[in-house]
Amino acid sequence: MSRKAFVFITLAMIVLAACTHRREWTTHDITIASIPSGARCSFERDGLTTRPNKSTPFDITLTNVASDITVRCGAYGYHQAVTTISTRFRGTINFVLTRDPQIQR
Repeated sequence: MSRKAFVFITLAMIVLAACTHRREWTTHDITIASIPSGARCSFERDGLTTRPNKSTPFDITLTNVASDITVRCGAYGYHQAVTTISTRFRGTINFVLTRDPQIQR
């Protein structure tokens, strides 16, 4: 490898490292709510799904990245509701769950 190529590759690696190091991730909170309240929600991004571990209403912190998030909320005796949101979404997501007539309370 010539000296010029070595210097060029070294400088390119330094510049690329500086670009990724200075990236700042911004976060913000959104609220997830449902009617009726108490629905359990899971989240999916890039093929990874979380377990339903929170009951509505609750706040969640999102990180601004390129991929959207699929939110699924459900409660016993109701059909599951699903929506996809941008990570730049701000505000409240309100799910209105419809009763499943085949499930007796």
